[in-house]
Amino acid sequence: MNEEYSRDFKSLLMYFETCMVDSCGKVKGCKINLEEIAIAKQMTVEGLIEFGRLKFHEDRQLKQIDVPNGYTHYVRFSEKAWALAHEFRRERSRDWILRDVEKSAGYVESTVEQIKTEEKP
Repeated sequence: MNEEYSRDFKSLLMYFETCMVDSCGKVKGCKINLEEIAIAKQMTVEGLIEFGRLKFHEDRQLKQIDVPNGYTHYVRFSEKAWALAHEFRRERSRDWILRDVEKSAGYVESTVEQIKTEEKP
């Protein structure tokens, strides 16, 4: 597991992965806060990603399409970023599966106890 990465780091990298896949690396600025922008800049310094603002003044078509959709930034992934994002998603999936199993086990136990209680004369 990657305990050396903060929860915010992991979450942001997974959000950026979604942007890479769903919108060709375009990021909606309204979905990230100043702390996340600082994390993204640090990721850029480390060579993990490329991150920056879209330059609308250079491309009229970009402005007409992306501004109404809320895209204000872009992200590009290194191979390491892809690998980390995949690892973080697997980790999150395992965590969710474990939570579901625990919830289901608790539900099954309480249901069995309820049935046993109802069966007693």
